Amino acid sequence: MAASDSPNGLKVTWYDMDGTRHVVASGEIDMSNSEVFQAALDAGHLRVDMTHVTFIDSTGLRSLLQAKALAQDGLVLIGCSPQVQRILELSGVGGEFFES
Repeated sequence: MAASDSPNGLKVTWYDMDGTRHVVASGEIDMSNSEVFQAALDAGHLRVDMTHVTFIDSTGLRSLLQAKALAQDGLVLIGCSPQVQRILELSGVGGEFFES
């Protein structure tokens, strides 16, 4: 398991299992720390838990969209706070990330 803390309150942990990277983020994702978040999203198949993310701005959203585009096997959000879900819905990309 790897972990990365940003000085601005973002904590990201991740581990690889059976060809899938599992990422758990908590805190705020914004332009001051989105590189920390994006670095954890460098894998072919991603499952991302954002249950404890309290804020995400356009740079965090861009990190998710870029990771989804680059991941050969896709990116799925397995947990999402109401704040993040609202941003995804307002931006029109929520349906791209959730399992049906």
